[in-house]
Amino acid sequence: MAHVKPGKNGGIVWQFTKVGEFQFACLQPGHFEAGMVSKLTVK
Repeated sequence: MAHVKPGKNGGIVWQFTKVGEFQFACLQPGHFEAGMVSKLTVK
């Protein structure tokens, strides 16, 4: 999890040990429901 203030940049480094599709989303209240969600594929 990372908290980034408006107008600022931030990052998260994920290291995957398995292939597959993974979903990630914003955890702020209402943001997931508003569509701030995506998925990535690890091959």
